[in-house]
Amino acid sequence: MRTTSIFLLALLTACGGGSIATTTDSGDSGTGGTDSGTDSGTDTGTDTGTDTGTVACAIYSVTPLNGDTSVSVTTSVHATFTTAVASDDFSFALTPTVAGTSTLASDGMSATFTPDADLATETQYSAVVSACGDSETVGFTTATAPITPGTIEGRTYVLPFDTVTFVEPAGASQFIGQAGIEYLLLESENVDTTNEEVDMTLATGVSDGNNGAEQDVCAQVYPYPDADFSGNPVVEIGPQEFDVQGFIINDMYIAGKFNADASKMEDIRIRGHIRLSAQICGFAAGLCVACPDGAVECVNVVATAPEAAWQTGLVVDPAAYNPNDPGC
Repeated sequence: MRTTSIFLLALLTACGGGSIATTTDSGDSGTGGTDSGTDSGTDTGTDTGTDTGTVACAIYSVTPLNGDTSVSVTTSVHATFTTAVASDDFSFALTPTVAGTSTLASDGMSATFTPDADLATETQYSAVVSACGDSETVGFTTATAPITPGTIEGRTYVLPFDTVTFVEPAGASQFIGQAGIEYLLLESENVDTTNEEVDMTLATGVSDGNNGAEQDVCAQVYPYPDADFSGNPVVEIGPQEFDVQGFIINDMYIAGKFNADASKMEDIRIRGHIRLSAQICGFAAGLCVACPDGAVECVNVVATAPEAAWQTGLVVDPAAYNPNDPGC
């Protein structure tokens, strides 16, 4: 749990969350810095202070990220906001022009644009998101032609965690070593070409002492059945809860593109949110967004990685999980 606390504080620091919203209390007649030595035990003053940490309405994040490549042709554009927006106070616009439907979440904290049809392959798009007087433009490129689906079955792809770059919270990459993770393992099985899905399994890994990785038996294994493979060669995994060394990533989503011979997953994108607490979120106005239950106690996590390579012979075995192992 110490690792968890350190890492969460690192995330807070990375966001610039060191400031605390202040109030002015006019009910204390004492002069700052002077203590008369007598305390009557009763404060009859009225607190008329103003909280200077009020969050202004703005766009918090947009996905796909600006500069993303190998984006699925079935992608949607998703935006989150710092405060709730009205149904008539946001818009999406794509270039080249794309017809689609815009929807606002019930809490007003996020919105999604869903195209009416698949985007074109290997095409550059620009998306402009506007809300409450703020706007943000992102450019992204869609993925290449599909691969033969069966080539990925039974393969485990190894992502060195030190190659992960955090986009949000900005600067969090410098603290990544404190999470205690060496590798993420992504195993693919059972491609369903009819429903355009693939069963994926996610685990963490450790060094095998021979320039490769092996499953970390101290960490849980997470099945991601029916991952979306409709954007072949892009697979989209999740969203699903994931426990990383004791802290929970809610709605964790991973996407990546298989290269032509399926020896690698490339242009990997990770997003989700970590639940902090009302106290921590109160330290830095604008840091936190709404969690699934509506409480504004979560921080968005967005990260990228260049690739995860297939390691021959590596198999993820859920039965190998053993928290009582002497090495744990």
